[in-house]
Amino acid sequence: MNLKELTIITAFFDIGRENFKEFSRSNDQYLEYFKFWARIQNNLVVYTNKIMAKKVEEVRREYGLLDKTKVVVIDDYLNIEPEIYKSMEKISKNETFLLYRYIDNPADNNAKYDYVMLLKSWCIKDAVEKGYAKGLLAWLDFGFNHGGKVYTNPEEFDFLWRTNLSDDKITLFYIEKDIGKPLFQIIQAYDTYIMGAPCIVPEHLAFQFWEDNKKAMEELIDFGFIDDDQTLLLMSYRKHKDRYQIFKSDWFMPLKEYGGNHLTVKKKELKKITFKDRILTKLAIRKRNYNCLKRLKKIFFKDVY
Repeated sequence: MNLKELTIITAFFDIGRENFKEFSRSNDQYLEYFKFWARIQNNLVVYTNKIMAKKVEEVRREYGLLDKTKVVVIDDYLNIEPEIYKSMEKISKNETFLLYRYIDNPADNNAKYDYVMLLKSWCIKDAVEKGYAKGLLAWLDFGFNHGGKVYTNPEEFDFLWRTNLSDDKITLFYIEKDIGKPLFQIIQAYDTYIMGAPCIVPEHLAFQFWEDNKKAMEELIDFGFIDDDQTLLLMSYRKHKDRYQIFKSDWFMPLKEYGGNHLTVKKKELKKITFKDRILTKLAIRKRNYNCLKRLKKIFFKDVY
């Protein structure tokens, strides 16, 4: 078995997520998430601001891995692709687009959030371009595993991640199989098919990976949409299947399935579904559908003909 060592690339840019109404997380919380997996012995490239850069270096130094760590300071991340961001920000304030969504999601409707999700592939490209990373590359989110969401033992991350995944194609992992649902319906309903992390990218395809995702976002913008990296990756895969391969997995699980077999996973609790649960579920679905209809009604009756 030909196992290849991975260079890990990640990033943290402050988008003010602690102020989100749902799924809010503070910067300190993200740092704790990072500490959970930062023992990993691979070469690591981190893109972040000046304040977080020092903290990242402290964490890796504590684990004796500072010499395998490259921190790239970018304080003005909005200046990486300013024209794309300006277009995204404009769409994020468009009432028609916001009403088009079935659910008022504070993350996927947020221009900074979607823009930073786009920058994942830019960071991979930049790391190769600047000579910070070579060989087979792996993107892991800074908050990977959410501090113990799936993997329970931080000490077990003290290992060198190697994998037998292909170095000829970009490898992605999916939650649900792509059945060809129209993209506009996927965006409207917040459907998720492909996970945003990890992404395994061979060095020679890093620039193309960025171009694929950048083009996907530009196409969304042309149609008056924005969305996060999960939709961009699906679009890139659909359009360029010759350079992508995808495998079925579950949230955070590809790390265990493709190189981290020893990692302990939290057992899923089997909950008995009671009559009350079924009633509450039906009520929640009906409430969601009712809210969707109200939102769509505003669109249909907005204009007078």
